[in-house]
Amino acid sequence: MNPPPLITFAVNAEAAPTRHHLQQQRIKSRILITGIGPRAAGAAITLALNGPPSHFVLTCGFAGGLDPALPLGQLVFDADPAFPLAQALTPIGARPASFLASDRILATAADKAAARELSGADVVEMESFVIRQLCRERNIPSATLRVISDTAQEDLPLDFSRFLSDSGAFCYDRLLTALCRAPGRIPALIRFQRQTRRAAQTLAAGLGALLRVGD
Repeated sequence: MNPPPLITFAVNAEAAPTRHHLQQQRIKSRILITGIGPRAAGAAITLALNGPPSHFVLTCGFAGGLDPALPLGQLVFDADPAFPLAQALTPIGARPASFLASDRILATAADKAAARELSGADVVEMESFVIRQLCRERNIPSATLRVISDTAQEDLPLDFSRFLSDSGAFCYDRLLTALCRAPGRIPALIRFQRQTRRAAQTLAAGLGALLRVGD
């Protein structure tokens, strides 16, 4: 029997619906919370790969749209040729996409448009490149499966990069301070939280369908 797959997320808000869904479906997996950004992700995946073996690695979570045609909640992927479930990604509703690796959160539509023009990429995120690079060095097949949490045309309610620690943790005390200074941003932040919650649920359903194929 193959060892369970390793599924990575930057933060628990991305992972929680998937963890619940896979437990309900009794699908075996290992879930790793890496922290936000390439430095945190690289450190976390290195430790994880030094532990119990994994059949393959999936790097998952939210992604920002750079292609204006990508809607909220769209699943997007990129997979190694040797990834064992590569042929099952399109049937679950995921689209192939090119990913831009960023060391910061792109908070405005203008930032995203500039990144699209420079890179030609479809989506942006922060952790997958380093995770998959380290997997390739160890000959572990991997894939990126993410969900669009904010579109190319959309400004985030806040520049969330301001609230990240050096270790890739989200600093809620900094966020609270910022909201006390600008309470008018709270309604937009609440709407965005609802939006990302729905996106995380979409990702959970997609992952469940994908892993049932390989179960």
